[in-house]
Amino acid sequence: MVPSPRNLPSHSSCECDSGQGRPGPARTCCGLTPGQPGVILNAMAYSQLYDDYFRRSQSERGQSGAALTGTIAAGLAANGVIWTLRYPETTPMPSASRLVNKRLCVQRIHVHTVTGTAFTTAVTLGRHLKLVRMSGPAGTSNPSGGAAWTPVRKRSDGSETLAVGRIATTGALTITGFTLESNVIQRYLMSAVGDSGAQYDEVWRFDGVEADPLILLPGQALAIAAGAEFDAAGTFEADISCDMVEVP
Repeated sequence: MVPSPRNLPSHSSCECDSGQGRPGPARTCCGLTPGQPGVILNAMAYSQLYDDYFRRSQSERGQSGAALTGTIAAGLAANGVIWTLRYPETTPMPSASRLVNKRLCVQRIHVHTVTGTAFTTAVTLGRHLKLVRMSGPAGTSNPSGGAAWTPVRKRSDGSETLAVGRIATTGALTITGFTLESNVIQRYLMSAVGDSGAQYDEVWRFDGVEADPLILLPGQALAIAAGAEFDAAGTFEADISCDMVEVP
């Protein structure tokens, strides 16, 4: 069993070889280099991250949000986008002006779909959604259409909303000026959920334990889109939730 990040030894009490007392550059200890500012994103990252925030009198910057589509109409085109998450940050971390390259670490995405009207064919191999990174125009442009969704601060004393989100209502969102990357991060297979009432769900974890965090740089975005053209008949709805944290 993989140990919880909270239960790993602290840097000060770790027994691994840190190279103390030896000539040459300092060696890493549990993925952390002694005296180095910032955070190394590995299995120990989040407890270390929060400790670092408290030392600087900053609140934890974790947020989460859930968004429910409307009834997605039949014939969703290939690359039709139904969900987006964009990191609009343009300024340094408060009280740390030297840290100009802030990042949004997406820790978890949960997708749950329910079929409304049955698809033309109950089982259609290749029918799927995909999670991809999306590059956009310079400036503050965001996808449009559908409805906005807003992440919720996990600590109510926070003051910043970390991301801008859109969710489809009946058809694909408008992503003028944005380009979906061709490489797919994750796929969500809907091949066998063509019957009315069929449900499926999947959780993608990027928590630093199961997989490295999925990182967005300022201005970058994620999208969930159709990986292939959907049947001429068949509707569905999708509930998509996401957890994220901002780090320097």
